[in-house]
Amino acid sequence: MGMTNVKLTAGKAHLANQYKNVRSKLQKCCADIYFNKQCITKKVIPKHVNIKIANTSPASQMTAKKAQLIRIKDEIKFLYKKNEKLKP
Repeated sequence: MGMTNVKLTAGKAHLANQYKNVRSKLQKCCADIYFNKQCITKKVIPKHVNIKIANTSPASQMTAKKAQLIRIKDEIKFLYKKNEKLKP
């Protein structure tokens, strides 16, 4: 079974590429949402969310962890909004 040659006009090729681009953006957005949710459940902090605080007191460490968790949750909310814009 060989691949059949399909000739596309410029307009059809543009629509096909546009669909492919939106689809790949949507899949990447869904993958990012899944990754962030897994980070929350596994209690892992990704590098892009890491917040460094110089003080080593227990209160400052707890504040840093909560700030990191809030940052991940905000990113998930942002990605859901982005996901809704991408969907038709």
